[in-house]
Amino acid sequence: VQYMNKLYTNTALVFGGSGDVGIDIAKDLLKKNYKLVITYKNQKPSKLKNIFKNYNKKNIFLKYCDLSNEKSIRKVILFSKKKIGDPGLVINTAGIFYYDNLSNFSYRKIIETFKINCFSIIAINKELNSIKKNKKLVKIVSLGSSSALDGFADTFSYCGSKHALLGIIKSLNKTKKNKNILNYCVNVGSIKNSMGKKVRSREYKKFIDQKSVVQIINYIQSTNLPAFPEEIFLKR
Repeated sequence: VQYMNKLYTNTALVFGGSGDVGIDIAKDLLKKNYKLVITYKNQKPSKLKNIFKNYNKKNIFLKYCDLSNEKSIRKVILFSKKKIGDPGLVINTAGIFYYDNLSNFSYRKIIETFKINCFSIIAINKELNSIKKNKKLVKIVSLGSSSALDGFADTFSYCGSKHALLGIIKSLNKTKKNKNILNYCVNVGSIKNSMGKKVRSREYKKFIDQKSVVQIINYIQSTNLPAFPEEIFLKR
């Protein structure tokens, strides 16, 4: 049985909404008649509009965002406030994945990976907290990775950034436990999508279906349990 928290609103902000997982999550929320701000970076707005053409256009607002830039995140939060009010749900699916090792690593790529994969969640919390004027609950769900704890060869930047994301989220929850902002980290294994195809594995057919990720997000979105575990693992 699904039900909404009385303090929860049917508005959402989806970071990385132009990626495979972000698009599926956005579609699922639009089916529930949510009002959405959907961010993009490398995708063309015209292509995104076409992807969501079968949904209520009045519920969709597109906004460019560079998650490695704090000012860009601030602009998105202010844009969201103007278009949909305080979002009841914030989804962060954005992330980058590089293969690296001790012979070819790049400090530039490491810094970029950490900025996007984990440091951005600090800026998102900061900006949401600064504009939040009411007592309505905001749930922030970040897509992590099983790499946060498992670790895999030649991916220390990615694994490190996802491990840091988990630690940051746990710290934020303790820091903001009385601010009506709850952070969740969904650590998933390799997914059957474009990022999953970059993984050097012959087991792509065994990877997690994106629908499973959407179902987990849907459960977090629909439950009214404020004590919901902040860390969720979804592995095949």
